[in-house]
Amino acid sequence: GTYYPMLTSPCYQYGTGLTISAHQITYDLYVNVSDSIAYRNQASCGANFYFNDYSGRSHFTITNTSSIRGTCLNGCGLFYNLQNTEQSGNYTPSLLVADSTFETNFAFYNGSSLYTLINVSLTSQQNRLTPNISIIRSNFINDRAVTNNIMKLYQSMNTNQVQITFQNVIFASTFCTDGIDTNISLLVSNCSFQGLNRAITVQNNTLYIDDCIFGNTLSDQGPLIQSGIAAVFSMIYFMGHNIFINNNPMYGKGGALELYFSTFQISAPNSVTFINNTASLYGGAIYSSSDSVSTQVRCFFQINDSNGTLLIPNTFMYFDGNSAGYAGSAIYGGSIDDCWLDCDLIPNYNCSSHTSGVIFNNISKFINMNTSTSLISSDPFQLCPCENGQPNCEQDYVPKRIDSYPGQNANISLALVGQRNGFSPGTVVMLKPIYTSQVIATKCANFTMQLQGIDNHTFITSYASLYSYSAFLNGMINMKTWTVFLQLCPFGFLFNYTTLYCDCDPEIKRYNITCDLNLLVVHRPSQTWIGNVTNTILSVYTYCPFDYCKPIDMNLDLMNQDEQCNYNRSSVLCGQCKTNLSMVFGSSSCEECSDNTLWLIVLFAALGIGLIAILFFFNLTVSSGTINGLIIYANIIKLNETTFLNTNDEKAHVKFCKIFISWLNLDFGIKTCFYNGLNNYVKTWLRLVFPLYLLFLISMIVLVSRYSRTVSKLCRFNAVPVLATLIWLISSSLSRTAVTIFQYASLDNSPVVWPYDGNIEYFGMEHAMLFSVGLLLIVFLIPYAMLLTFLPFFQAKSHLRLFSWVNKIKPFLDSYQAPYKDSYRYWTGAILLARFALYLVIAFNSTNDYKINLTTVIFVSIVLLLATSGLSVYKYWPLCLLDAFFLHEYCCPFVYHV
Repeated sequence: GTYYPMLTSPCYQYGTGLTISAHQITYDLYVNVSDSIAYRNQASCGANFYFNDYSGRSHFTITNTSSIRGTCLNGCGLFYNLQNTEQSGNYTPSLLVADSTFETNFAFYNGSSLYTLINVSLTSQQNRLTPNISIIRSNFINDRAVTNNIMKLYQSMNTNQVQITFQNVIFASTFCTDGIDTNISLLVSNCSFQGLNRAITVQNNTLYIDDCIFGNTLSDQGPLIQSGIAAVFSMIYFMGHNIFINNNPMYGKGGALELYFSTFQISAPNSVTFINNTASLYGGAIYSSSDSVSTQVRCFFQINDSNGTLLIPNTFMYFDGNSAGYAGSAIYGGSIDDCWLDCDLIPNYNCSSHTSGVIFNNISKFINMNTSTSLISSDPFQLCPCENGQPNCEQDYVPKRIDSYPGQNANISLALVGQRNGFSPGTVVMLKPIYTSQVIATKCANFTMQLQGIDNHTFITSYASLYSYSAFLNGMINMKTWTVFLQLCPFGFLFNYTTLYCDCDPEIKRYNITCDLNLLVVHRPSQTWIGNVTNTILSVYTYCPFDYCKPIDMNLDLMNQDEQCNYNRSSVLCGQCKTNLSMVFGSSSCEECSDNTLWLIVLFAALGIGLIAILFFFNLTVSSGTINGLIIYANIIKLNETTFLNTNDEKAHVKFCKIFISWLNLDFGIKTCFYNGLNNYVKTWLRLVFPLYLLFLISMIVLVSRYSRTVSKLCRFNAVPVLATLIWLISSSLSRTAVTIFQYASLDNSPVVWPYDGNIEYFGMEHAMLFSVGLLLIVFLIPYAMLLTFLPFFQAKSHLRLFSWVNKIKPFLDSYQAPYKDSYRYWTGAILLARFALYLVIAFNSTNDYKINLTTVIFVSIVLLLATSGLSVYKYWPLCLLDAFFLHEYCCPFVYHV
């Protein structure tokens, strides 16, 4: 029949679907329920089926029946209640469930599928009650219990033997704490447990397992939230071949077996296989709580070969691919090497002459195991120093001395280990020189402490004594001592007499720069140089020369100050090259050079002649007005490299622009070695040679043209304009060199130095020679700019004897005035003075603050732009537009830097 709920008045106490109750009957009662369906009933206990036996003489049989979607507190599919009875005699009440299905039943507490309650207390020794419960060829699918189990087997007073058998049963339920929770002896044969939080829990009793599978056999799904068997004060007998696969316990211990003072026995020639079981905490395959090392305990594993037919070694346990989050990827706990093994069960093996650990090795096989957190471990009972990431647990091993600074984290590398030196987490306690504790995870870890010093000139030797608190709880005292040597504060740090720690040097703090004593670094901002000019004095310079220091924030080790330098540079302000390297032209980098490149002198000579030829034959002169704005633009951009060219962009068009601007400034622009040992000081001198060489060439051409008609015709009257153009270019190059010479860097706690080589003292012997040349350049450049500016005034007074010299150089001066209107013939000089003013600002901006340079450039550019646009200084309006375009380009960086 089919048992549907009574929709009008459902029963919420017992068996809404079917209730059978036998009260104190004096005869045997046989109840057979077959070919039935109990569907969607609700009750407090036994929603679909409720069987109650108060006599001990009832025999209930359920065959080919389905119990579906029952809802209750306990025992929704079937509730079997065997209560106290005092009938005389020996009886065997029974419950048989065969070829049936329990599906989608829901319990708020226990037993969503089956709940058996055996509460029997017999006062007469002559009366004997032996209940027999059998579940065969049945399925338990998708049953759910909110708090505990899909099947609860409970005997409150076990004065009689209870026989419970599961055979050919499939458990495929989910969302339950336990599949079977029992404190009754249980036989499970040829069963499959899938999708259970825990398949079986047994307490204070015996469990027989024969040819069963626990876990998810579909490897592509991976480990589910499921575990195998939990046993408390119980004995488990494995018969046949049993498999625990892909289990992953909810509470993180023992993916396959979670044992508390319990033992399992494997009967020969059978085996237990543990495959891909995972535990988030301990014991990927097996967790055993009986791991005391102070007293010998019974081994959690026992082998039964009482017939003596099987020889050892032979594999009884296979471990394949198991893992744990903390410790014991295969096994955690159990005192494998120091436990008691029942030798009577293996008479064919000389058990007494071998330790339990040796026997365990002979009966176990490990493959594909994750050993990163130890293969076998237990609660820690030993503290071991570590070296190169591996613990050394030898008793006579002396840990290496630890060097530290006051206030620095002194790291003692150590590990807590359990059995077989397997890593194990726990607490480590330091007794002296300071009392502190720290939790140590698995693997070798650092126990961190900070020690105080005395002053900045006293070395201290301390002895750190540590022991494992976790091992102490297990009855073991394992103390180790490390020697810690406190050194004087390192460079960049000074002793703080308030904290008794090393602290950042005040010179560093003054610039809001922080430091890290543990890493022994300072957090260096971009474009800042930090180091020592002398051996002991620290200096900070926040505006390192362009391209000399790395343009990034970085952690700087003050014992290796060259790390902050770009392009293989070194020393103070990164002004020199590293050993065996040389400066190169066209770049700020240092390269490995040889003296074989001196042939470049010939190349430079040829380039000078080539430049003059181009100016001659293409008429690229200042008298045409086409390149005036371009030259000024290139001069200002080159002088303000920090602002306009501070980019690491290596794209082809960007590199071409850099090279082109360098050429317009008579700089080589391409990275080229000159000779081995070239430094910044000599390089600055050499920068004067090429402009002076060009001036010599064009002067010779002008002189020869005056006395040779052939040369004069060849030059086609361009000699003087080309001379004027070259002097324009040369004045720019020499002005830039003068700026380089006049710049200085004021370092804290040290003399003023030349920023392009911090080892050269400003106004020292070497720099004084350069400075003298710079003054000579200024003597030439200022009159040159003044002459062009006040040229109209001089020409107006040229009839006077004092200014008669103007007429002699009139062709030269007319080259500069040719493109402008008569009323603005002073414009070239005004541009030169503006450029010279910019050079002075940049030269004496000792901080190299790009904001000052940029603001000055923008201000001058706007003034000139307004003047050029409003006054129309050129004779031809396209030249006004061309000049306005270049002046406008100066303003573009302002948009990106504001």
